[in-house]
Amino acid sequence: MKRVMILLMFISGCLTAQTEVFGGFNWACLDDGGDGLDGIFCPIFGVMRDIPISEENTSITTGAMYIGSGGESGRTASEEGYEYSTKNMYKLGYLAFPVQGKYTFGKGKVVPFLNAGASLGILLSAKREFSSTINGETSEEETDIKDDLKSTNLGINVGGGVIIPLGERSLTASVNYGHGLTNIIKDPGTEDASLKTRDIKFTLGINL
Repeated sequence: MKRVMILLMFISGCLTAQTEVFGGFNWACLDDGGDGLDGIFCPIFGVMRDIPISEENTSITTGAMYIGSGGESGRTASEEGYEYSTKNMYKLGYLAFPVQGKYTFGKGKVVPFLNAGASLGILLSAKREFSSTINGETSEEETDIKDDLKSTNLGINVGGGVIIPLGERSLTASVNYGHGLTNIIKDPGTEDASLKTRDIKFTLGINL
C-alpha cells in the first residue's frame, strides 16, 4: 500500500506540461541462462515527463510505470497409457522508475525519436501458477513467491518511436527493449541458478 501511495504522489507531481500518460502491453520472458522461459503478454502503464536539456532535440525522460513481467514453461508427454501435461507460469509486477536520454529528429507531422537509459524496478507482486492435466483432468495451484525474489531489479532500456502532433497535444507510439541486469532470485543456491527479466514494451501515450 505504501508503494502504491508513492506512485500516486509521483503521478500527481508529474501532471504538468510535457507530461505523457501512456499504456500498452509488454511481451515478457525470463532468461535462466539456458533456453529460457517462453514469453507472456503483460500490461504496462504509467506517466513520463520530458525535460528538455537543450533548445534543439535533446531531453531527459523520467517517470513511473507499472510493468508486468514473467514467463512460462510447459511439458507434454505420454507414458503407459497416460497423457499428461504441466505448465508453470510466473507473473511478476514491478513499479519501475526509468531515467533515459531522448533524441528527436527534426520537426514535422511525424517526428521520430530514439531513447536509451536505465530503470530501477521495485517488486510489487510475484505469483507462480501451476497446472497439470492427466487424461483430460486438470488441477491448478497458485503460489505467492514474492519472498523468494529480490525486492529490486536494475535494468537498461533502449528503443524509439514516433511523435504525432495533435494541435496542442501530441500522440506518442513507442517500442522499447528492457534488459534486466539483476539475478532476481534472492537465494540462488548455486552459481548457475539465475533468472533475469527480458521485455519488449509496446506503448501508446498522449501528452497532457
